[in-house]
Amino acid sequence: MKKRFGRILIAVVAVLICTAYLGCGGGDGESTTTTTTKSASITTTVATTTTSATTSSSTTTTVLVRANGVVPDTGQVKQFTPSYGEDSDYSINLPWYSFYGDEGSVMDIITGLMWQWLDDGMARTWANAGSYCDNLMLQGYTDWRLPTVKELIDIVNYGTYAPAIDSRFMETKSSYWSSTLDSDNSLGAWGMDFYHGSAARSDMLAINGYVRCVRGEASTQQLTANGNGTVSDHAASLVWQQQDDGTPRTWEGAIRYCGELSLDGNIDWRLPNVKELKSIVDYTKRFPSIDITAFPVTHGSGYWSSTSSAYNSSNAWLVDFSHGDVGNDDKTGSNYVRCVRGG
Repeated sequence: MKKRFGRILIAVVAVLICTAYLGCGGGDGESTTTTTTKSASITTTVATTTTSATTSSSTTTTVLVRANGVVPDTGQVKQFTPSYGEDSDYSINLPWYSFYGDEGSVMDIITGLMWQWLDDGMARTWANAGSYCDNLMLQGYTDWRLPTVKELIDIVNYGTYAPAIDSRFMETKSSYWSSTLDSDNSLGAWGMDFYHGSAARSDMLAINGYVRCVRGEASTQQLTANGNGTVSDHAASLVWQQQDDGTPRTWEGAIRYCGELSLDGNIDWRLPNVKELKSIVDYTKRFPSIDITAFPVTHGSGYWSSTSSAYNSSNAWLVDFSHGDVGNDDKTGSNYVRCVRGG
């Protein structure tokens, strides 16, 4: 069955950025005058660059803005079921990175964030992790910070494991700190396990974790309850089923339910992938960890995603809305379902 592809606008903006500003082309004799481009996702200013056989000079200033909340695809391309509607059946915002290995950074074209390419290999407490990023000087920039847990999940590649990340992020370890605090424990913070792709809370004083810093403004939720049983996420260009039907289902049952759902005159509903599902988590809340104004009836329990576990095909990923944990469960287990459309 034909796959769905992402928004043309994002692709065009990404191509322009890559070709014009991120060095995806060009050669000897190239001369580029000062240019500024602005879009809904990224603002980039590039100063004059002159290259010749004998001289080369370049000065670049980049201001990064979170790409309007766009959720990257999970990286999963393998099929795990003949039923249509699993993660790999949809290609919407394919992961796209521009790597500067010799300079130590990675640009995420989809989200507009710049990442530290290679961590320093040192495990730290949460407080020391934040200080490390605050004091990091890399590629001429000093505005590095500790990423949020949502930002860390966005660079997970759920199509692989050990590590669950693009292989060009060199020497990635297992557990990395985020800046996101545990809403249920003043001494807790969220961490990301890049061995499998799970997100869980840890003791910020007793546990040491690795650090991968990021720069660019964090995104914010832009939710609107439409009064017709749906909620629009304007940042991610997604429309959500406002209230689930209260029936726990198996993973296959969840896929079928969303594929057969008719709501607000639309029939193109689907089971969200794990990154889309975590995008509506509100980590400042618990039981449930979601904006209850937009989603007034949400169980503080697990909700299925369409993403299978790469290391155990009998399991699929879910988000537990008691606190926002990202984990997985046997596909024959029972969890709730909230469908989505768009992207």
